[in-house]
Amino acid sequence: MPALTLDQAAEVRERFGTPSYVYDRDGLEAAARRALAFPAPFGFTLRYAMKANPSRGVLTLFRELGLHVDASSDHEVERALRAGFAPAAIQLTSQMPSPWLAEHLARGILYNAC
Repeated sequence: MPALTLDQAAEVRERFGTPSYVYDRDGLEAAARRALAFPAPFGFTLRYAMKANPSRGVLTLFRELGLHVDASSDHEVERALRAGFAPAAIQLTSQMPSPWLAEHLARGILYNAC
């Protein structure tokens, strides 16, 4: 990923304050497209692990590219829904039973018990 120049970092600080987070959209998109192009003769569903970065901008980009999400908490399920993911594109992978599991399943969210 290209690094910000000092002038670009100063501009971000002036416009948005600190802390601010800056992402490389082209790099994220390229990585997602490489993963989507993975040869899978029997098919696969590419899921983004939201715990890596639940930023709405990142989620929106990945949703637009066709990725699904793997949420690790009820909070992440709700974030994914607010970012526009269809319930069927969300999988909750949880080490603990969710207090809202019945509601999630009724919405069509997948559940991976582990």
